[in-house]
Amino acid sequence: MAFMTPTIRFALLFGAAAFAAPSLPGAGPPADDELRALMPPPSWLMKRGKELGIDSSAGRLMRTRWQEAQGELTELKRDARFRKRELRSSLSQEPFDRASVEARFEELLEAELKMKRTALKMRLDALETMSSDQRARVRSAVSEEMQLRTRLRSQIEMIRRRGKRLYRNGADTSSIQSRVREIEQLIRAGELVQADLLASQLVDELH
Repeated sequence: MAFMTPTIRFALLFGAAAFAAPSLPGAGPPADDELRALMPPPSWLMKRGKELGIDSSAGRLMRTRWQEAQGELTELKRDARFRKRELRSSLSQEPFDRASVEARFEELLEAELKMKRTALKMRLDALETMSSDQRARVRSAVSEEMQLRTRLRSQIEMIRRRGKRLYRNGADTSSIQSRVREIEQLIRAGELVQADLLASQLVDELH
């Protein structure tokens, strides 16, 4: 493709790299991936320690392993950022050197694969410290949370539709927008029960 500029080449190749980005630990289990949801990050487990029956000794071990893995992840993220810069540099060079771009791209993918492996190890280490009964509680809690997230998405979509209808009819919807932002902040913080309560109240008011 001789007609392609360095910028277009970068957009195409780097778009593929974006799809390969690792799923790093977050505030809770990914709502759209049941397999990964069954391996929640230690931060999610520790936050629900009492609910899951995790005693202080197991909690300390989990926290220690989590902190060690976090340190390793920090280094891996730094390396991945460096690999991206190297790829960007190769894609911007003329004449176009395909071998160099492919080598930098492979290095980036390898760096991201290491991040995925470390994130997986961190989750499995946490589950390994738990008893079979505790892991059963994790599966139950994850299932409930996924259902709650699904309901919240449906409620927020319903609120947005009704808010748009009110706005088109000339109503002041600033308070609705403010409450939706509050609900979304609670969801990001993992406070799903409180978010569900506020969302349900708002849906009832707009009904």
